[in-house]
Amino acid sequence: MTKKYVVLPRIQHNELETLLEMAAEVPFKECISHRRRIGVNRENALSVYSTSKDVAWSHKQNKKIRKSMHPVHVDNSLTIYYLKFPKEEGFLDDMDAWLDTENCGTMVSYALTDGCTIKIDGQEVTLNKGQGVAFKLNVLHSVPKRDFEQLWLCSMVFGDAKAYACKDKKLEV
Repeated sequence: MTKKYVVLPRIQHNELETLLEMAAEVPFKECISHRRRIGVNRENALSVYSTSKDVAWSHKQNKKIRKSMHPVHVDNSLTIYYLKFPKEEGFLDDMDAWLDTENCGTMVSYALTDGCTIKIDGQEVTLNKGQGVAFKLNVLHSVPKRDFEQLWLCSMVFGDAKAYACKDKKLEV
């Protein structure tokens, strides 16, 4: 089976610490009603998570978060947000909204806690704090329940996932 994702270089320690500090500072909203993404199981498995999106951040918070990310993940982003899955009950159902759609976004997602797990096209990927993955939204993906809180930083961009696997001084290899 061909991988439908790209593992990204690790975020450097200082930037990672800033992103974690900011996650503790920005407001999170539980995703219910119209904020919740509906997956393949529809109302039989309603995803449980909360988000903090760039549109809700102050100018100072936005600037600090964006400065701690790789420029290509910021300059080409449609939106940037934190995604939090609560301990034991948090999960994202299999997302199929963009399946078979060529012109869709690419997710650049970084784990901000150890052991964050995402399933992409049937392949489970577990990442530790600072590690990331990029994948097109036209691939079936989900986040399973874990016995700890999972925290991610996500940037939605356009283009091939491989274009976001940058290797330079901003990211550790």
